[in-house]
Amino acid sequence: MNKRETESFSSKLGVIAAAAGCAVGLGNIWKFPYMAGSNGGAAFIIVYLIIVSIIGYPLLTAEFAVGRKSRTNPIDAFKAKGKKYSAMGIPGVLGSFILLAIYTGIAGWALYYAIISLTGGLNQITTVNASDFFINFITSKSTIIPQLVFIVANLVIVLRGIQGGIEKFSKFAMPLLLGVLIVLVIRSLTLTGSQTGIRFFLKPDWSQIYNINVWSAALVQALFSIGIGLGAMLTYGIYIDKQEDLQSISRQVIFADTFVAILAGFAVFPAVFAFNQNPGAGPGLVFITLPLVFNSMPFGAFFSFLFFILLVFAALTSSISMFEVLITTITNKTKIRRKAATGIIGAIVVIIGISASLSVGGHILSDLGFISNGRSLFDFIDWSLDYAILPISTLLLSIFIGWILKPRAIIDEIESGGIKYKFTKTSIFLLRYVIPMIIAYILFIRITTF
Repeated sequence: MNKRETESFSSKLGVIAAAAGCAVGLGNIWKFPYMAGSNGGAAFIIVYLIIVSIIGYPLLTAEFAVGRKSRTNPIDAFKAKGKKYSAMGIPGVLGSFILLAIYTGIAGWALYYAIISLTGGLNQITTVNASDFFINFITSKSTIIPQLVFIVANLVIVLRGIQGGIEKFSKFAMPLLLGVLIVLVIRSLTLTGSQTGIRFFLKPDWSQIYNINVWSAALVQALFSIGIGLGAMLTYGIYIDKQEDLQSISRQVIFADTFVAILAGFAVFPAVFAFNQNPGAGPGLVFITLPLVFNSMPFGAFFSFLFFILLVFAALTSSISMFEVLITTITNKTKIRRKAATGIIGAIVVIIGISASLSVGGHILSDLGFISNGRSLFDFIDWSLDYAILPISTLLLSIFIGWILKPRAIIDEIESGGIKYKFTKTSIFLLRYVIPMIIAYILFIRITTF
């Protein structure tokens, strides 16, 4: 056996740190606040919690089990019932690959903002020029160096393997990330006028509960945030010891992911309302609205630095899992060694990631006639993930688990270490009928209403 086949996480803590690090990323700190702000505040949170409970938890546990049972890459793991099923794993691996283009770009932006926070560069941002400042930055070559730094950091970590790289970094980064976030929450909650933001975040707009678009947005947000369907959790499952309780690991990962997302909301909304900014500002909430908030508070430069460096660390704990998906797939399906595979993947991500970042505002794809509506390569990747690849890959995973591999095989794998599987009948019903139907319906809604 080679190192990849024999290596595993050193402890349950290591598994949880790495898996929670995969789940806790830009989806929690960058995306969750503006998704909640655009979809009814607390109403979105309620819908999100329902989806995480009935879809996220069973699927995450099952995906871990598929990885641990197969002990192979996210494509070959689907070959358990025949080679013809291996294609079902391709969308997940593809999703991890192209998601890195967005992740590395946004993380590069966050790193740049963290640096200029300390140098006083954000002081020049005002309500008049905040949007122009951000647009001028992301459409310039200034994005390249911070993005390259972020990609190199990923490669350094994954080159060291599971225990020495991913697990070791996650054990360090996750407590640090949580500590920084708590500091930001305390500062936000102590601002004058923060109560309005707290009420917005905690008081539901009940009319949004019946809005199918809110349910659709919450489902995709949950899948994106937890990391289901992208092959990352399946890949981590390969390295989980048979004696570990996959149910317990899944619960703790989902709790950590949801807890951080809600903490991020408490860090953002009280501050946004305290300084009369728009909570539904969309993706610009973080890079356009929040700098104005930080500029308006005492020691704003310091808290701005903390927030954007938090974004960088959150992105890093997730992106290393995506790199691991690609590295595991290549090394498992070819004779290429880990170091060479890492270099190849890194080079491709540099090319596609920087191309996507530099395309923002340039509308490259529409100029070439490949896509309409003036979307850039970056926009197209973001759209394809949200509206196609992620829902499709998760639907295929749920069909494979529910109807091809069968839930009984999943339960047997979970119980292989002598741990009793709870809610057997309920989980089988959810995995076979409820989850595939809900995901298929939401996929249909998203495609037909775009």
